[in-house]
Amino acid sequence: SNLDHVRDNEESPYNQEGKMRSFYREDFSLIGAEKFTREDFNRLQDPESFRRWFTMDECWNIQQFGEHVATETKTDTHGNTYTIRKYKRESDPMKWLYWTAGDIIYDFVDAPFDPLQRYVESIGLPPDSQQTLIKEEYKMIAGIRRSVFRNTSRNPMDFDLTDNV
Repeated sequence: SNLDHVRDNEESPYNQEGKMRSFYREDFSLIGAEKFTREDFNRLQDPESFRRWFTMDECWNIQQFGEHVATETKTDTHGNTYTIRKYKRESDPMKWLYWTAGDIIYDFVDAPFDPLQRYVESIGLPPDSQQTLIKEEYKMIAGIRRSVFRNTSRNPMDFDLTDNV
């Protein structure tokens, strides 16, 4: 059914809000999310999307650097053949390097964003605008980190292929 969903919708079924929830380590929010986002996480009205992005980032890192453990080929009911690859979690040093580099990138990107966030708050823009700014900042940081860590020996991983069509 997941293959059918990808074929029909050009996106992972896990791209939908709430589908990644079971993969998220709740205790990460207690310290990690606050530290990593320079306390932006506690300013979110609905941190669910951030939890999803953290989980998607970790899935991306596993796919790019985890140990390849199995390859499976499946043919669906429409005659299309798909290759499914399975990976174990990446090594602890790689996990540490990926998130530490993200932390450093966050420092560089967050520095100019902080005054902009304070300005947006001071002129009284609606909370939705403030939330959008925080989320767009995180997306930019994740994009930079992924471009730095892209493993060219593996296929790129994307949860949403609709822009690639």
